[in-house]
Amino acid sequence: MHRIMRAVEKYSRKPFGIPGRRPLRRRIAFLSTSAFAALGTSAHVLAQETANKPEIIVQPQTLLLLVTALAGLVAAGVSSLVLLKNRHRYTTEKRALESALAEARREADSAERLLHADEQLTLTIQRGPVGTIIGTKLFGALSLGDQVLEEALATDSIRLLQFDDWLEPEAAAELTDAVLELVQTGKAFSHAAHTLSGGMVEVVGRIAGHEPMLRFRTLSDHSMELAELKAHHKLMTRDTAVLRALLQATPMPVWMRDDVGRLIWVNQAYASAVDASDPEIAVTQDLELLDSDERADIIKAQQGESVTSGRMSATMAGQRRVVEVLDVRANRGSAGIATDVTAVVNAETELSQMQQFHARTLDQLATPVAVFGTDQRLRFCNSAYRNLWGLEASFLQASPLESEILDRLRELRLLQEQSDFGSWRKSFLEHYKSMEPISDWWHLPDGRSLHVITTPHPQGGITQIFENVTEELDLRSRLKRVSQVQGETLDHLSEGVAVFASDGRLQLSNPAFGSIWLLDEKAVEPGRHISEILEAAFLYSQDWTQNATQDWQNIANAITGLEDRRSGISGQISCSPDKIVEYALVPLPDGLSMLTFVDATDSVQVKQALIDRNQALEAADAIKSTFIKHVSYALRAPLTNIIGFAQLLAEPKIGSLNEKQDDYVDHILTSSSSLMAIINDVLDLATVEAGIVELELGEVDVAETVAAVIEASKDRVNETKIRLIKDIDKNASSFIGDAKRVRQVLFNVLSNAIRFSDPGSEVKLVCRLEKNEIVFAISDQGPGIPDKYRSTAFEPFESTAPSDGRRNVGLGLSIVEKFMGLHHGTVELESEEGQGTIVTCRFPVEPQPITQAAE
Repeated sequence: MHRIMRAVEKYSRKPFGIPGRRPLRRRIAFLSTSAFAALGTSAHVLAQETANKPEIIVQPQTLLLLVTALAGLVAAGVSSLVLLKNRHRYTTEKRALESALAEARREADSAERLLHADEQLTLTIQRGPVGTIIGTKLFGALSLGDQVLEEALATDSIRLLQFDDWLEPEAAAELTDAVLELVQTGKAFSHAAHTLSGGMVEVVGRIAGHEPMLRFRTLSDHSMELAELKAHHKLMTRDTAVLRALLQATPMPVWMRDDVGRLIWVNQAYASAVDASDPEIAVTQDLELLDSDERADIIKAQQGESVTSGRMSATMAGQRRVVEVLDVRANRGSAGIATDVTAVVNAETELSQMQQFHARTLDQLATPVAVFGTDQRLRFCNSAYRNLWGLEASFLQASPLESEILDRLRELRLLQEQSDFGSWRKSFLEHYKSMEPISDWWHLPDGRSLHVITTPHPQGGITQIFENVTEELDLRSRLKRVSQVQGETLDHLSEGVAVFASDGRLQLSNPAFGSIWLLDEKAVEPGRHISEILEAAFLYSQDWTQNATQDWQNIANAITGLEDRRSGISGQISCSPDKIVEYALVPLPDGLSMLTFVDATDSVQVKQALIDRNQALEAADAIKSTFIKHVSYALRAPLTNIIGFAQLLAEPKIGSLNEKQDDYVDHILTSSSSLMAIINDVLDLATVEAGIVELELGEVDVAETVAAVIEASKDRVNETKIRLIKDIDKNASSFIGDAKRVRQVLFNVLSNAIRFSDPGSEVKLVCRLEKNEIVFAISDQGPGIPDKYRSTAFEPFESTAPSDGRRNVGLGLSIVEKFMGLHHGTVELESEEGQGTIVTCRFPVEPQPITQAAE
């Protein structure tokens, strides 16, 4: 149709140059010339006649008629000529149009034959306002591989524009955009698209005759190959651009080299790493990131493999870094990328050190620990795990599967018996799929109980902790029994017991607590505040004193106080004149406080009675001491006179006495001396107990002191015929003490040994220096001290009768103990009945040089 329109337009612009036009012009010229010649001749004749015959007058009417006739004649001639000309022109144009129509039909038939000769479809689009499509027309035939679509196109050509029905999605979207742009802006395009049936169609769009036109045709092998190459080139160009943009934006240095190893492209990260302002300068100046040795290693490695990777050192932005290099060798060059793994290397080092530290730490734990990987193989176990099961080190070092370990433990009879061991093992190994920790309890045949805690690892695998809870379960059982026993004990105590928390609320109490304060069960329920308990107790005890209320308030303040250092308090609460309650507040762990109450009404009364009695006894003892003191002084004066007069009677100067009188005087002197010694001992004991004895400290010569004591005891030794043996160490020469009191101590001990020794027996006095003490040991071979008297040997007025039946007042050893205490020494008594007695006195070499008083 367009060709027809173009043909019409072409022929409409041609001038009328048809054959025979020249004769027509001649005729028209001839007729016009003839008419004008006739008109001129007539005018000329008329003029001559008028000129020759002046008398002839030409009337105006005649002249006007003549002109009008001539004008009509001319108009008729011209009209005839124009009519003839138009008729001839229309006839010529008709012939030309018929010829052009025939030509257009021949061209249309030829074009249609050409369209059908090459399988293609031509779709013309009629545009509406603002670039909309209002109609289409389809020419040609093309197999699209979709019979339904081809049948639909026979009735509706616009279905061809629904590209989603027969093209691949990407091609359909791209072609839809191209068609819309063609309709709206007239931009031509050419695309090769893949159909859903697997074929390939070339779609060309352009503006023809002011209207859009689409041409669809299948590609031949060569054209298809070329189209595929173009599509592939387009895809590769796009991918290359995207990859370059990606590599340019990546923070890792990337480079490309040609076949001789020169840099041809780098990204901005590479330029920054080599201190270049932009990548082009880095390429132009051939700035290398890696050292020459490392590049040489890469080239050498690429001779065997096309891909080379490894960790290398590189200087990036002035700092030495560790990079992971990946270099790929191609036919015409290579490309590489360097990833900064310095932080990874440091983290790996720290992780390795941390793993080693954890391994050493876990190996020191007493709790068995085992770590299994995602493949269920043993990765680590500590020594406690190995000791728990006693498995061979070679077996554990081989990284066995956990199922193998369970089988080995079952063979060794270390696991509890299962009715279906396979099912139990399978269910236990399901722990690898769990995301939460799982606890199991194993009761081993040897009586041990294990708490097995399986914890999943974030990177896969599990960690198993075997906690030996045998003792814990036993302790729990014991604790339960103890709690029950304690509960029963508290419930049956006569003392009131209550435990309060730091907020003052009751935790537990026994029945005695409520009975003491006359509280019902509701008032002593756990959770009650101490103020509520105090209010309830006050309601039942209206006769409380003001002090009792204040005591309760002090107890409440001590329980709920915020002191940094908690301390217990105790005291008495006088509820009424006839009721006294003793209390004690003891701090417990975790901020608890235990409050105990005892109805001490009876015990307080008994205590007061005992205090009164003790005071009476002390007064009586003081009276006794005073009495003894006065009596001793009262006896001492006359006894001194008796001894003096007896000595005068024994003097020959006074006069001679008969034998019987001499015996009487001797007995008087002996008895008087004994009585004087007793009186002196009583006085000494009384003064020591009164605390008024003062030691006269000085250097005590051991040899002189022993000699004086032996001399004073000589008469008794001779009388009883006892062998007295002394043994003095030469190193024990002297010490600091009161020489008089030391001689008195040794004399009393030696006198007791002589008194209780059998005639002819042996008494030893031994002196030794031991460390910083002078030790005197006096032993005898007497009957010894019976067990019932041994504990009271140092008590005043306590004595046993010697073999001769004589008794003494029993003050010797008591005075010895008192004086040894004043010297900060000690006295020890060793005796067995029938084996004799040993009394050991230990004097410090240098006691404190101050006046000592009896305690």
